Amino acid sequence: MGERELVGPRLYSCYKCRNHVCLHDDIISKAFQGRHGRAFLFSHAMNIAVGAKEDRNLMTGLHTVADISCADCSEVLGWKYERAFEASQKYKEGKFIFEKSKIVKENCLCAATEAWCNTQMYLKKAFWTDAVKPETEAERQSPVLELVKSLDKQRLYREVTLALRSGLREARAEFSFLRIRGLRSILKFLRSVAQSDDTINLFYHSQSIPALQVVPVLFQHTLREVEDQSVTNLNHIFSVEPMKISSPATDAEVALALRVLEGCCLLHCESTILAHQHKAITVLMNILSTRGVLEQGACLDALIAIMLDSSSNQMDFEACNGIEEVALLIKDKQVEENLRLKCGEFLLLLIGHVNGRETPPMMAIHEDIRQYLGEKSGSLIWAASQFGSTLDPEQRLTALQIQARRVLESIDLY
Repeated sequence: MGERELVGPRLYSCYKCRNHVCLHDDIISKAFQGRHGRAFLFSHAMNIAVGAKEDRNLMTGLHTVADISCADCSEVLGWKYERAFEASQKYKEGKFIFEKSKIVKENCLCAATEAWCNTQMYLKKAFWTDAVKPETEAERQSPVLELVKSLDKQRLYREVTLALRSGLREARAEFSFLRIRGLRSILKFLRSVAQSDDTINLFYHSQSIPALQVVPVLFQHTLREVEDQSVTNLNHIFSVEPMKISSPATDAEVALALRVLEGCCLLHCESTILAHQHKAITVLMNILSTRGVLEQGACLDALIAIMLDSSSNQMDFEACNGIEEVALLIKDKQVEENLRLKCGEFLLLLIGHVNGRETPPMMAIHEDIRQYLGEKSGSLIWAASQFGSTLDPEQRLTALQIQARRVLESIDLY
């Protein structure tokens, strides 16, 4: 066999203990001077300890710095710029100096690199959650700052795609416990992404790449229809290839997948198109009628998300008699109260979204609700769905819950 190819990110390690401390791609400049000769400026560092802050007169003026040392062997490797007193040097703040004589460049084997990257994604705070500091006019005009911004954006995109690839790889696994781990990772990623418009835009762009699309993976693995796996013959026992084993999706896995589906559709409107291509409404209505309370609650939230501004999914919902299915749940007093309240919230949100529509789909939703829940309850649901759109999100949620409670009481009364 030939030699194994060295691939993956180039790393710099402590020259004493080979502890990984920085990435080659994070180099901003190699034109710096350290205590012992040439030094490099990095945008990020890892596996280091930061010492006490002190004011220090450097070649470019007064700075507040803190020495950085290897987290394993405590060797001082350089320093971190905490504050620059001159406007032209502000771009250094938060950046790291590593002395060239104290670090060595390495490559990682493919498997080792992948394991390291996955570990970092879980151990360190997501890069895209860092707060952006306000900039002065001088900083905005600095060409060096523009370079730093460009490098930060590249790193941000790498971390977004790495988080997606890592989660999707496990979400495609044959065993449920691995898929659950992958789905949890993706859900955590989506919550981090939702914190800023920049990261939402990056996620939006990533979903145009087939290998990074989340929705197809959900329906090809966790939310796929269970096939009949009965044994019709014994040929697989005597064949060369082993029989493929795949564990079915558990309740927790299905609920997680539905939460991920909801998040994808809310952050990326074209995910509703992908969901329609995989017959999402049919799959979700089957979950709503056959699964437990945990999955049913998540299913109602996902249904709202995939039907927002999606006429095709709304038409599928009508074809599946979706209103009737939800009405059966909310009228059944044997169903848990929390799920019945969730059904009430679903109807209120759905009617509020399609209110006043005079063309299909959902044109006859008011008549359908009155037919299945009665005239008085139907009228109350229609009136209650008009709760104030000018309220802030927390107030709207409270108002929605109150109105859902009233709807449930009216159904039980009549």
